[in-house]
Amino acid sequence: MGTYEADSKIQVSRVIKLWVSEGFLKPIRGKSLERVAKEYLDELVDRNLVLVHEFGKTGNMKYLKMHDLLRDLCLKEAEKERFYHVVGQHSTQGMCSQRRVVILQSTSKEKVVDVRKSVPYARSYKSDHGRVQPLPHLKLLRILKASHFVEDKYSPAKMLNLRLLDIHYLVYRQLSSSINLLWSIQTFIVSHCGKENNAPVEIWNMSQLRHVYISVLDGYHGRGALHLPDPPSDSIVIMENLQTLKGVRNFKCDETMVRRIPNIRKLGLIGSLDDVDASIHNIHCLQKLESLSCEHFNWRYFSRNITFPHSLKSLTLGTLCGRMEDVMEKVSTLPLLQKLKLSYGDFTTGKWETVDGQFPSLKYLSLAWCYRLECWRTESSSHFPCLEHLHLSSLAELKEIPAELGEIPTLKSVVLYECSESAVKSAKRMVEEQEELQGEEHLSFKVTVKLWRRNEELHSLANPNFQVTS
Repeated sequence: MGTYEADSKIQVSRVIKLWVSEGFLKPIRGKSLERVAKEYLDELVDRNLVLVHEFGKTGNMKYLKMHDLLRDLCLKEAEKERFYHVVGQHSTQGMCSQRRVVILQSTSKEKVVDVRKSVPYARSYKSDHGRVQPLPHLKLLRILKASHFVEDKYSPAKMLNLRLLDIHYLVYRQLSSSINLLWSIQTFIVSHCGKENNAPVEIWNMSQLRHVYISVLDGYHGRGALHLPDPPSDSIVIMENLQTLKGVRNFKCDETMVRRIPNIRKLGLIGSLDDVDASIHNIHCLQKLESLSCEHFNWRYFSRNITFPHSLKSLTLGTLCGRMEDVMEKVSTLPLLQKLKLSYGDFTTGKWETVDGQFPSLKYLSLAWCYRLECWRTESSSHFPCLEHLHLSSLAELKEIPAELGEIPTLKSVVLYECSESAVKSAKRMVEEQEELQGEEHLSFKVTVKLWRRNEELHSLANPNFQVTS
């Protein structure tokens, strides 16, 4: 934890992947390594050794922070135990024998140049520096976190022991076919990918892979996605360890694929509007899938034929969701669904009516650019018994939001972004009704209205529980 800058936000998912890749953790009673790591983090938080900085929309820990005194203790213990070396903050004595090297963003260029010549035995190399030249010795590396990744300098043939590759920018379009030489690789993360990259077919033989995450710059055009080739037909390698596959295009969820990735938990797909994409027709067969994101899909042709697995906790459907009545019928009965984001759908009847028993676990609901939605009817707070956050964006035709939403005891926030004036005023009435019942100072939720242009009438409605910004 001391390898992060002072007062920086520490991403929980990154810490867990680092721990797993370093080999610090062992399975306990059949639990996954990621689950074991999460329990250790929970224990650190419970003891107030690590502070939760930000929760996700469903209440999960997203970012952590450390007190400066504890960070200083980590740095001192790390130097004493020779556990890792932070360039510029630890003594340079004996640096050549260091196994883990950390370069913070604030490190001077001169010290960065020096460290490249002084760490021939490094097993882990974690750099947040803008542009750092590659280390001359790569064969021993298990962990590589760097800004830029250039194939001729970081070739797979030079990194046979690599377990985690976390890079900020990928500067070439074609991953080398020798990528399968990284037979130990578990985690492959690209945070900023300017163009679509083509993965070699050899990726389907990398049985140790646990997480593949490509950050897509533009979901609408799929810019930066990883283009997956068709798996080889002559053999099926069961990728039992693969849990995350995000930011990929040309995924085909046929029967062979279902057998190939039986334990997938997070799936993020980029589709194509040019074809009727059959990527997720068998998605219900992935019985352990918890998170599904589908962007740039042409849903209108086959949304009625799709069945989602009951294991889903998070679902994002973006770009032409198709007939929203069909989509809502599919997702409202998912028993574990906590987070739902829908965009660019079409309410062909002009209305949405919920009934008892729907959305039993939903905590976060986001609707954006849903056309022709005029009337939303929710006759009881029991229709969304667990709802905590509601985000409505660009619903220009929505006349009002149901007043019953204000009666949901778990509700914490409502955000209206560029919605109709009548919808904003209905939200204000909802707030006023609940202020009368709960008291202005004890209202359990806040409403935030975001306007594209300043509207004096709507700005005049603002109070501590009803914020208006433009």
